[in-house]
Amino acid sequence: MLLLLLLLLLPLLTSCVRYNFASYYAEFEPPARYDHPYDGPVVEQVLSLAQVREICGYENWGCAWITAGTCYRVLLSDGPVSVSFLRRHETAHCNGWPGDHPRD
Repeated sequence: MLLLLLLLLLPLLTSCVRYNFASYYAEFEPPARYDHPYDGPVVEQVLSLAQVREICGYENWGCAWITAGTCYRVLLSDGPVSVSFLRRHETAHCNGWPGDHPRD
């Protein structure tokens, strides 16, 4: 009986942990006007999840900021999305894309 119950619940449990990365890419891909190389110096660190969370906050896979004209990027090394995607995303923030990710 317990086995039958687990078999019935298994599809529900696996759907809870599955993430639709296609929608993630669509939602967090930068608009064209911000999607270009940063015009200035860039300092980038590609780090572990623990290190990224320490610098960027618990819910983030990366972050970026500008100090004295330099774009600083922190990117997750081994996450569920590619480093190149995170690089584009964070560079867009250095190019002025607001943190609430408007689609303009």
